[in-house]
Amino acid sequence: MGIPDYFEKTLSEIPDENWDLGQLCYTLTSKRPMEKVIGYAESHDQAMVGGKTIFFRLVDRAIYDKMHITDVDISIDRGIALHKMIRFIVLLLGGEGYLNFIGNEWGHPEWIDFPRKENNFSFVYARRLWFLAKDENLKFKYLLNFEKSMIKNFKNFHNFIPYNVSMLRVNEKNKIISFIRDSILYIFNFHPINSYTDYPVEIDLNDILKKNFEQFDRSDKYSLNLIFSSDDKIFGGFDRVDKNIDYPIFKEADYSYIKCYLPNRTVLAFKLK
Repeated sequence: MGIPDYFEKTLSEIPDENWDLGQLCYTLTSKRPMEKVIGYAESHDQAMVGGKTIFFRLVDRAIYDKMHITDVDISIDRGIALHKMIRFIVLLLGGEGYLNFIGNEWGHPEWIDFPRKENNFSFVYARRLWFLAKDENLKFKYLLNFEKSMIKNFKNFHNFIPYNVSMLRVNEKNKIISFIRDSILYIFNFHPINSYTDYPVEIDLNDILKKNFEQFDRSDKYSLNLIFSSDDKIFGGFDRVDKNIDYPIFKEADYSYIKCYLPNRTVLAFKLK
């Protein structure tokens, strides 16, 4: 329960700008050697009566009257952005499996409460309102779109076993997490305000290339292209990143890197072109 507990405490007690990303990465990756684990951002504990789901903690009562696609609300924008990033980083770093919980993946607005003596055996909350995620006029569809695309991206490029993560880097000041899983570079910008232009992200050229070529020439020029952005409009984002741009790999004496635009509260994924 370490991962759900981390997010419950962080979202309840710590301002966004003070999140400890090193602790987040440690929580996601710390486990006994050879022990396989299932990663999940939240479970039934957060969805049952008395608990709060991640999305409800992020947006609070705005979930009831600010989720129409025409509504403009900064708390909803924040909630949608962080909800996507939280779930994606748990999928990528959380272990050898991934779990969600009946509707939490798209921000279900109510808890679950089964009939019992304390609620006079009511069935009122013994339900899931699936129609909300299918309503084209509500923003819940953005979270469902993201969850589906996130899973599809993972299946296209990764397997849960083996768990191949390398070049994990954390910049606490800028609120950036970057790493390579298999041959895909992921960059998370958790900063609540700052977007970065031409931000240098170190990579391991061997990790990027060796999974694409049996033999390669380090003197050749290589580039990455953007294959996934949580900021796409279909996910409730603002379409701030151009997917048609190539990102050349720069090579210095002892390291390689790319430069890219990193919008705030966005995760990007890059693949060798």
